[in-house]
Amino acid sequence: MNILKLKKLALGLVAVSAITVAAPTFAEGFYIGAGVSQAFVDEDGFDEDDTGGKIFGGYNFNDYFGIEGSYFDLGDISDSGSSAAIDGVSLAVIGKVPVSTNFSIFGKVGGHEWDADTAGGVAGQVSSNSGNDVFYGVGLDYSINQVISLRGEVERYEVDDLDVDVATLGISFNF
Repeated sequence: MNILKLKKLALGLVAVSAITVAAPTFAEGFYIGAGVSQAFVDEDGFDEDDTGGKIFGGYNFNDYFGIEGSYFDLGDISDSGSSAAIDGVSLAVIGKVPVSTNFSIFGKVGGHEWDADTAGGVAGQVSSNSGNDVFYGVGLDYSINQVISLRGEVERYEVDDLDVDVATLGISFNF
């Protein structure tokens, strides 16, 4: 992960912390968070993984159903002659099953808009490609208290004809 991406992630974490401290009570059901992820690609000549991250936020309508949006950075993947930096935004519906007072399992499905900046190939060309595709995932959420939750999740992003599997560990702040 390069310095600029790390600075963006740090700025996002500071913003999440500031908003959590100043959150009014009318925002109940809303949450925001950030996570560090590891993206894996193993197809079409790629056998690569890289570190990335995401900033997310959403609204829980009840204990079982919600919506979530995010900005994600999947890092850089490369094959023998070129590399691609992939990032984007997503929107998903989330279904949750509370397992205990503090644990819940969730699944999500939605769409995402991605951007891939590719370098290499013929004479070191740099190009950009973008598109819309689907993604889905499952995860586990652990509530430390009423405000802070830890989450682990695995998602699959379709990026053109490429499947990118992403494992993320994150923290969320609930209002």
